[in-house]
Amino acid sequence: MSFYHKALTGFPSEQESLLNNKLERIEVLKLKLVKEGYQPSESEYFIKSALGTAKVSEMSMEQLDIAIEALEKQILIAQKCKQLFKG
Repeated sequence: MSFYHKALTGFPSEQESLLNNKLERIEVLKLKLVKEGYQPSESEYFIKSALGTAKVSEMSMEQLDIAIEALEKQILIAQKCKQLFKG
């Protein structure tokens, strides 16, 4: 039985997996912002303006959700602006 316990303790918990997914989502969104024409530092600014901090590593799960939402909204704004100019 202890063999199975040792084997299973190496896997991340559900909470750790969720945290990793959120952190990965933020990184993907930052890259999308750059592809839309923003500078990498601007994505950090968007996070900081939404939460008061840009240190993603120190954020709670709720703050990560807010950061994700802020970045997603900014991407939509950038895409709408591009559409206006393509017109």
